Amino acid sequence: MKKDYEIFISFKNSGRDRELAYKLYKFLKSKNLKIFFSEATLEELGADSWGEEIEDALRTSKIFIALATKEEHFYSYWLQRERTTFLTLKRDDKSKAIYSYIAPPITTQNLPDDIRGFECFEDTKVDEFERLYSFISNHLFRYFQRVKDNEFLDKEMLNPYKGLFHFTYEDRENYFGRKKESKEIANILKESNFFTLLGASGSGKSSLLFAGILPLIRDEGVAILDFRPQDRPFRNLANIFIPTLYQDELLQIKKKEELTKKLQNGDIKLENLTEHYFEKAKIDRLYIIIDQFEELFTLTKESKIKNLFLDQLLRLIESNLNATVIISLRADFLSFASYHEQLNHAIDQNLKKILGLMSENNLKRAIELPAKNLGVGFEKGLIERILKEISKETGQLPLLEFALEQFWQKMENRVITHKSLDEMGSISHAISYHADAIYKRYSTEQEAIKRIFLKLVNVGGGTEDTRRVAKFEDFDKDDREIITLLATDRLVITTENSVEVVHEALIREWGVLKAWIEEHREFLEWEKRTRIDIEFYNDNGEREEDLLRDGKLLRAKEFLRKYQKEISDEFKKFIKESIEVQKRRERKKRIVLGGVIATLVVIIGVIGYFWVEADEAKKNANNTLQENIIQQGLIYKNYLNEHTYKSKTYLCKFYCPKHNKKERETAKNSL
Repeated sequence: MKKDYEIFISFKNSGRDRELAYKLYKFLKSKNLKIFFSEATLEELGADSWGEEIEDALRTSKIFIALATKEEHFYSYWLQRERTTFLTLKRDDKSKAIYSYIAPPITTQNLPDDIRGFECFEDTKVDEFERLYSFISNHLFRYFQRVKDNEFLDKEMLNPYKGLFHFTYEDRENYFGRKKESKEIANILKESNFFTLLGASGSGKSSLLFAGILPLIRDEGVAILDFRPQDRPFRNLANIFIPTLYQDELLQIKKKEELTKKLQNGDIKLENLTEHYFEKAKIDRLYIIIDQFEELFTLTKESKIKNLFLDQLLRLIESNLNATVIISLRADFLSFASYHEQLNHAIDQNLKKILGLMSENNLKRAIELPAKNLGVGFEKGLIERILKEISKETGQLPLLEFALEQFWQKMENRVITHKSLDEMGSISHAISYHADAIYKRYSTEQEAIKRIFLKLVNVGGGTEDTRRVAKFEDFDKDDREIITLLATDRLVITTENSVEVVHEALIREWGVLKAWIEEHREFLEWEKRTRIDIEFYNDNGEREEDLLRDGKLLRAKEFLRKYQKEISDEFKKFIKESIEVQKRRERKKRIVLGGVIATLVVIIGVIGYFWVEADEAKKNANNTLQENIIQQGLIYKNYLNEHTYKSKTYLCKFYCPKHNKKERETAKNSL
């Protein structure tokens, strides 16, 4: 008996491919989907003719998943035959969908040309099975109404709104409201080497780049690489090239560090690396997107690193390569670019776009159409009510998307109601409302939550406070467990090694967090300055002269006493080393001072000895002089009668003021 399928998984039946495919099969089977999975399905059917059963499965399946862990596996006989057959069927049946699922060392650049334009899922990303299922659910509901009510009401899986996350390329079907800007910028990029997208925080720059523009510039022979600077711009720049340049996973790890250092030291020029990438990836054009470019100024501490990074980037922009650098930059950080003359000139001379508020009509499309695509509507008057509140608000989009995400969870019978907004109070309070609810729920962990969030804030100096990307090692084991809970509740974003606030709107809008920041601003500013000191100390060979000393060390000790739990082990180690070196300096000073005092005592003793000796010599000289005077006086006494004038002259001379009273008396008595 012939059987209809919804999903066909195509894979090489051996090694890692089979293991990964089986995991995917078990996951999708748990969602009550009808899956064709080669041997398991054929064994279950007791089929005699594999070829015939596979052909039938390809005809009935709605979705085809091409899975591989090595590039050459895509071109094995059965995988290529299955893929070609399904592509042929898809030409006549637009309701069929094709996805690819890959694992390292494969990247999107290694996909076969015939499926490169379709959605690709990468096993290295977090929750990629869940994301794939979301796409499958959307597709089956849209074309076949397959999802039953109880499955459809797994609202989290099908939620088309992004909350505080930005829209990605994968979300492009739910991205509305910026069609005009997307087309305008996509056309500009084809003729430009450098483009700057400016806008206020919350204006939707990242979503426009990835869900609006990227689908329009993605094409055969085109590669698109993207990264954020964060606090390691050279490392993150190197990361986007590594997967294509090196296939072996262990080699990738080694080369990542090596390439980072060589780019930073200038041993490898970015334009030369890019030229090599063109050859390796076999492409005609390259777009490099640097999202949230302001992080170069807020998170990268050393001016030297910033300048070296900008120098490398600007040389690429000025090269003759068919490459375009696209940066998104918060408008309030544009002044920071003026400190680098060449960057300022490049922004000035090249094309740029300032992203303003969305019109009411476009906002309405962004609110209504994602839900409409999934058969969900809004209660009459609710959209107008939402528009009235937020249409003129700066930074409106994250607030709007967050509220819509919450409304979706509370819909009734596929209708989003006024009741959701009534309970929330207002759109502008949506984030606070959500964060407060989570904070209250974790009543016993509130001190830990406070510690965590304070580590995720970069206090501004003349600008708004911004988010900080923190390392997991900055937190102890207990705090890491709470971070996992906060990530589940979408207040923070985590990667394998880092954690950050989900959006800066949370810093601006959540009253509890704002109060914490103001209460501890002095500590946060000290922590920020000390972090720079630590990085400088580590990057310059851990020299003792770069440790804290004197007033800075005294200040650090004060904060260490007050913020024992908040200060990370790295900070504690740095302060401890500074204290030890300071103690050694003080001991050395005491030893030197003791030596100086001892030397002075000896010198004073020697001087005293010679002074006594000199005084004694002086007394002896005076006694001798007195004896001579007496002798001369006796001689002249006998001679006085004969030479009166000479004796008197001698006496007068002797009585001159240079002789003391005793000497004069002695001479007088001798006469």
